[in-house]
Amino acid sequence: MRKIGVLTSGGDAPGMNAAIRAIVRTSLNNNIKIIGFKNGYEGLIDNDYMVFDRRLVGNIIQRGGSILHTSRSSRFLNEEYRLIAEDNLRSLGLDGLVVIGGGRVYKRCYCSIKNFENKMCCSPSYNRQRHAFSGLHDRV
Repeated sequence: MRKIGVLTSGGDAPGMNAAIRAIVRTSLNNNIKIIGFKNGYEGLIDNDYMVFDRRLVGNIIQRGGSILHTSRSSRFLNEEYRLIAEDNLRSLGLDGLVVIGGGRVYKRCYCSIKNFENKMCCSPSYNRQRHAFSGLHDRV
């Protein structure tokens, strides 16, 4: 992998910024470029992103919410917008995408996995989603 993206979706949850920080720092330590899509799937559809560096994730774990901001995207449920998002992922040359969020995030993540040949990982943003997440990788 050379380049990955990350987004947060759904409602804000504790630990989103800590997850972003861990993903960014781990990626950069392994010489993987990383970008963050703003406002969840909306940013993916609109190609609205930021390029991360270590400085951008310093002192964020104590902040609430998500530094990328988050949203609930009804547009992403429409196949037309999912295809736009897939085209954006391909045009950016991403090798993978990490999605952080709650329950509905998995449905949207799974919808896009079926059509996007690169790798996606959905990460629960709170414990109640652990069970929903544990079976997701079996279907991918």
